[in-house]
Amino acid sequence: MFFAATRELRRSPWATLLPLLCGVLFVAINLTNTDSRLRQDDRQRLNHLLQNYIEETAIDRLRTKPLQILIPNLERLGPLAFIRIIHGKKQLLIAHEKHLPFPLSDLSNIHHRENSIWRIIASKKGEVALNTMTREIDGELSLQAGMISSNYPLYQGLRQNALTGLSLYTFLCLLCGYIVQRSSQAAILNTCKKIGTGNRAKGFSPLPERGHSEAMNQLHRKINQLVEHNSRLMSELQGSLDNVAHDLRTPIARLRSTAEYGLQGGNDLPRLQDALANCLEESEQISAILRIMMSVAEAESGTMRLEPCKTDLEQGLLEAIDLYAYSAEEKQIEVRQSLNKMVYAEVDPIRIRQVWANLLDNALKYGKVGGQVNIELWQDEDYAFISFRDNGMGISQTERDRIWERLYRGDRSRTEKGLGLGLNYVKAVTEAHGGQIEVQSELHRGSCFTVKLPKNI
Repeated sequence: MFFAATRELRRSPWATLLPLLCGVLFVAINLTNTDSRLRQDDRQRLNHLLQNYIEETAIDRLRTKPLQILIPNLERLGPLAFIRIIHGKKQLLIAHEKHLPFPLSDLSNIHHRENSIWRIIASKKGEVALNTMTREIDGELSLQAGMISSNYPLYQGLRQNALTGLSLYTFLCLLCGYIVQRSSQAAILNTCKKIGTGNRAKGFSPLPERGHSEAMNQLHRKINQLVEHNSRLMSELQGSLDNVAHDLRTPIARLRSTAEYGLQGGNDLPRLQDALANCLEESEQISAILRIMMSVAEAESGTMRLEPCKTDLEQGLLEAIDLYAYSAEEKQIEVRQSLNKMVYAEVDPIRIRQVWANLLDNALKYGKVGGQVNIELWQDEDYAFISFRDNGMGISQTERDRIWERLYRGDRSRTEKGLGLGLNYVKAVTEAHGGQIEVQSELHRGSCFTVKLPKNI
């Protein structure tokens, strides 16, 4: 479990690292403070014992008497391990060898001027800490006292307990972090399981958006919205593919039948020429459909390449009107125009003509038989405005915001041939030029599409 927890926590280390660092810092600070206080206590105690020894032995008389006549009194050592008396170049070491935890010879390694707390010396029973302190009596006479620290074993025990506790705390931190990590992932894993089960089933059951944490509720809400959007998109895609198949099937079938008709003519040159001309016309129709699909994909991916130049917008609109004159005549729709002259803008002429063609095609396709389409062109200081107004079926409020979506076709528009790509492409091209397009519509009264283009990109 420890290694599993370590692998899990590498993915989100701060969940465990922060409390672990706090624990290590806490233990380190406390050990440092304890070490400092115990050393200070040993220093004060040794200083007190040395001062008592000086007072009890009347060490001042050594100023007038040589060291040889000083009789060592081991009883006066008390808790002290040794006393070293230095008089000029002479030294006298007073120690009870049986009370020392280490050989008496080890004291020769200690300098007679040394002041140290917790000097570690190896003994038969393990390490011991020796405290030493030197006191100068006068210019030639000084005294060095040594004491075995009773606080050092206490510190060793505390340090060992702290390290053991820290190891246990580290393990608990990893374990708790692992449990928290697994519990936080459990809800997500459960959600993934529900999504997988829903995908395998006939339908997807919406995830509950209440009863969990706010974060999980929001996640479920977003997933439900995404699944609903994807389901709608797939449904629309299927319908659009059906339309694509229908639109392509017809010219391909005509192309095949025309080719067969030409082959059956034998050496009839006029018949072969007529068949080839019809094949060419049908292949152009197929190419046009594919170009529209590619253009829409290019527009949605943001890779549309524009070649802007100064363009006469009136001329482009007149060309579109002329192109759809036959369609307007077939539906008995009058195309009226109110076009200001000398309206120029920096646009891609080919792309912008496709915009006019799509908008006029929609106006005629969904316009009322025997009705009319009004096209207007005007400008202000910075922008050019173009509107296409019809008096046809109109667009409902619920569909108005969705007509710009790729492959979307309204319920009333499904009776007409089309891919559901026109308005999506129009919007993409207009925005690529830095412009905007808006629609105003009233059901059964008609629609008005207005394009706003900057004159200079």
